[in-house]
Amino acid sequence: MTGALGRICSRDRLTVGLMAPIVTYGHDLIGSDNHVHFVRQADALGFAGLWIRDIPIFEPTQNDIGQVFDPWAYLGYVAANTSKIVLGTACIVTPLRHPLHIAKAAASIDQLCTGRFVLGLGTGERESDYQVFEKDFSSRSTRLRECVATLRVAFKRDERLAYRDSVDARNIIPKPYNDPFPIMLVGYAGQSIDWIASHSEAWLYHGVPHSDMSKLIAEWRVTVERSCSGIFKPFLTASYINLDFNADKEPHYDGRSLRLGRNHLIGFLRKQENMGVNHHIMSLRYCERSRSDVLEELARYVLPEFASPDVQTEG
Repeated sequence: MTGALGRICSRDRLTVGLMAPIVTYGHDLIGSDNHVHFVRQADALGFAGLWIRDIPIFEPTQNDIGQVFDPWAYLGYVAANTSKIVLGTACIVTPLRHPLHIAKAAASIDQLCTGRFVLGLGTGERESDYQVFEKDFSSRSTRLRECVATLRVAFKRDERLAYRDSVDARNIIPKPYNDPFPIMLVGYAGQSIDWIASHSEAWLYHGVPHSDMSKLIAEWRVTVERSCSGIFKPFLTASYINLDFNADKEPHYDGRSLRLGRNHLIGFLRKQENMGVNHHIMSLRYCERSRSDVLEELARYVLPEFASPDVQTEG
């Protein structure tokens, strides 16, 4: 496995990434508020990945505006301010966008960050977003499959796009930095695990209890082997982490985040590594401490326990 996924994922090892925003925002905060400081800090400290979410419309009942900014504009900003950290989307709400817009944006970002980009796709969970964009919610899974098929053609260097009754074949420029270009599915997105294994290079799934995660990962490995024998396809997950000042603080889930000390965090991640998780994305949205201090502590004590973000794998 090469490209951006190969930099952060290897067989039987786990790396640690971060979910944007690293800081916490209120409803009406639009300013940059040290974005570049935290992005550069995460890059310099050796975190494997920085992941961007797509929240098209702010819905007050959800109390979630993601990283505030449009994901593609923000990725361009982040690409210009980093040099090592892998960038990814987790995820783009695919059925709300035309596949060729996604192709153009994703290939542009991949070129701007010299091949450090992973495109994560999903369907989103909010029917209200579809209503605002006047898109059909019930057909979102079908449209995601159609989008993936279009992207595969658009990303190939030697392919041309021919639409309906068009006589002339068209093309999307630029092409991604890496060929082939990795597509990751986020959640089930209305698909079977067989479809995901056959049509994506990685799978990000979160929200499953530890007691069920090993079973899900085992099913993923078996399905991948059955659909594409010998190919390594990583499994990624994410969680909200509230790192306590006390290094030995016992884990406690408060309904939003997992509060624990760094020593128990290392144990938590080691269990996931043993289950087969290849990359864990931490969201610090509910963390109560200084973000700079938390990033420094994680880099000093947690990151050395796991694989280097520069690791390359075979397969």
